[in-house]
Amino acid sequence: MKLKSYGPNQIEIIIPHLASIFFSYDTAVAGEAELPDGTRGLFRTDKYVCRSTTKHIEKYIGRRSAETAPENSRGATTVPQEWIESLLN
Repeated sequence: MKLKSYGPNQIEIIIPHLASIFFSYDTAVAGEAELPDGTRGLFRTDKYVCRSTTKHIEKYIGRRSAETAPENSRGATTVPQEWIESLLN
């Protein structure tokens, strides 16, 4: 497991070959993993947290999309916040 800082109040937990989960402040809000439809890709929460978190998510998805393009050119799939939290259990 690795931790990657993207700036103040922004961190990603990387579990090789399983998932990457991005936190804004203390809330898991985005990442990359096997999605509910069985494909692997980027995801983002369906829950509005705050304006700063929305900006953090947009920057994270933009960076990760650029890293993984073209295979992940569809952007991020919006998933329920509960699904993201279930990845942590």
